[in-house]
Amino acid sequence: MVGEGVLHECLSDPRIATITLLNRRNAGIVHPKVREVLVSDLFTLTEDEPVLQFADACFYCIGVTPVRKSEEEYALLTHDSTLKIAGPVLALNNGMTFIYIPPKELMNQKKERIITSFDMVKLSVW
Repeated sequence: MVGEGVLHECLSDPRIATITLLNRRNAGIVHPKVREVLVSDLFTLTEDEPVLQFADACFYCIGVTPVRKSEEEYALLTHDSTLKIAGPVLALNNGMTFIYIPPKELMNQKKERIITSFDMVKLSVW
């Protein structure tokens, strides 16, 4: 999984002091750098979440397969959820780097809704 690769790179990088994982289920990662926060519904995150404060970067690696999903459902779980997370995270952390890493299945899909610069401008983060 892409997120696991990103996590392993962050764990081995001495410039990174703390990693906060926002997960839907426990990842079972035990490491001094890692703090895990379980969030059952990522759409409920707001700017009032203290766990989102003081971050320098966000690697957003949550993805789902498009198999057996309508275009609307898939857009909600990829495009819309990314923007829902990016809004509060970027509002709390001026100057943060937000990197969306889509699932590999998304790279070959023609019906995807791409996260664009225009989307980020609408969040007033550009």
